[in-house]
Amino acid sequence: MTNQDFYNVQVVYALKDVQTVIDLQVKSGTTILKAIENSGIKSKHPEIDLENLSVGIFAKLKNPETELQDGDRVEIYRDLLVTKKVTKTNSLKVEI
Repeated sequence: MTNQDFYNVQVVYALKDVQTVIDLQVKSGTTILKAIENSGIKSKHPEIDLENLSVGIFAKLKNPETELQDGDRVEIYRDLLVTKKVTKTNSLKVEI
């Protein structure tokens, strides 16, 4: 295979205080899900659920079966936690 058959991509996962960025070379035709699996990011973040995954490329939501292009940044999104105080404040704003 030539270098044209491989793409340079990043797999990114961000927590409140920590961002993990993994540079990776993948074969053309590699999907987002396969890149995440190949990155080994689950060993650093076992809370990532590959079965129920929200992912994107450069802040645009994508299907995990989307094929990657050279230079893509795969972003793994986590559920945002909303406190009761924030929820109540937002409800009050809507009612006013």
